[in-house]
Amino acid sequence: MNLTRKNIIGRSGKEIFLDFDEDIIRKFGFVALNGKRSSFKFYLPNLKKHFQVNVFSPEKYYFGILLNDITGITEQEIKLNELLNFQLIIRKINSLINSCKNDKEFYKKVCNEIIRINGIIFAWIGLKSKDYKVKPVSFSGILSDYLKSIEVRWDNSELGFGPTGKAIKENRNIIINNISIDKDFYPWKEKATSFGVKSIASFPIHYEEEIIGALTIHSDKENFFNEDIVNVLIEISNDIGIGIRKFLDKEKIMDKTEELENTIDNMLSSFSKIIALKEPYTGNHSLRVSKLALLIGKEMKISDERLQALKYASFLHDLGKIFIPSEILNKYGRLTSYEFNLVKEHVIKSYEIIKDIKFPYPTHEIILQHHERIDGSGYPSGLKGNEILLEAKILAVSDVVDAMTSNRPYRPPIEIDKVIEELVSNKGILYDEEVVDITLKVLDKFIKN
Repeated sequence: MNLTRKNIIGRSGKEIFLDFDEDIIRKFGFVALNGKRSSFKFYLPNLKKHFQVNVFSPEKYYFGILLNDITGITEQEIKLNELLNFQLIIRKINSLINSCKNDKEFYKKVCNEIIRINGIIFAWIGLKSKDYKVKPVSFSGILSDYLKSIEVRWDNSELGFGPTGKAIKENRNIIINNISIDKDFYPWKEKATSFGVKSIASFPIHYEEEIIGALTIHSDKENFFNEDIVNVLIEISNDIGIGIRKFLDKEKIMDKTEELENTIDNMLSSFSKIIALKEPYTGNHSLRVSKLALLIGKEMKISDERLQALKYASFLHDLGKIFIPSEILNKYGRLTSYEFNLVKEHVIKSYEIIKDIKFPYPTHEIILQHHERIDGSGYPSGLKGNEILLEAKILAVSDVVDAMTSNRPYRPPIEIDKVIEELVSNKGILYDEEVVDITLKVLDKFIKN
């Protein structure tokens, strides 16, 4: 066989591959056009050898062939190799349950693994809906146009008696090894045949005690679904159910977590309103402090857990002010030393109110330290530098910025230039240097919001 470029161009496949029958040449063309791998066995009389042929397509309109001489290999050995391949695919699907980030990724990768089985040209996962339709959530293979062009149901209409609908309704595996003679498949037969489908099987998918969908498999071979293939696909459909349970349970947990977080946010907002009633001039001070603190924290790339603690501390840092007389909090003139010492006690009072609440991070310590200063001139403990939690340093700057830019009984809001001057002149003295630099970076965004 002289397969030079000159001898190939312009000639038909049959002229080039004299020892291949037309069905095999069609398979080569099918792979080149659709990108789906194909594998089959054939015998070359002139060589007196049996070959396993694996055909693949590196890009559209091209195909490559790998020939494996299986002369002398028994059918039992071939079957053993197939079973080993099945086990590898099942192990891979088992690993996807833990490695995939979400259900969509899981469904897609499962379908991708299934079509690696020789003889399967299409696999899709469908979940039932309340309107009795079976809605595809993922698929893989060459029949995406076919799937988009048909309707599958699980009711008692004509469209509910296909393999997928029956698998869901009747909670059993449905095997059709020849679609041309199956009367229930009549509504889809013509279209499926035009796509090269010859046999179909569908397997119910369970979530807890409920059937929620089905795995449906298409083959281009009649009588494809033998006992070995069916057992493999049953195991895969069970694994899909396990995966769905994992992702649905995770989703429920996330919903509960979000619900809890919303409850906590509402509670924190209520505390802020209580403080505002005591000190009307501060208004939404805690809310604004929280927004700036979170902008700074995110820019500094602190963890989500620490950001959450910073948020809680920002909302609750002034809670102790409810114990301070309103006439002191809202005094128009300068506070006496006695009055100022009373105001300073709000830090300890805030700490004492929340110290027994089990926050995921030392929120109570952040609150206790938010009036400490880098040089040790703060209160209540006179902590210095690294003795102060980073979150407390962030809260300290956020608190000062909002206090200066807000109305007070004794003065109007201070201009932003003066605020910046305060931060810069006391950087490394009262306030942490990095926190000040980041604050100046996000300040414009905070003011606009």
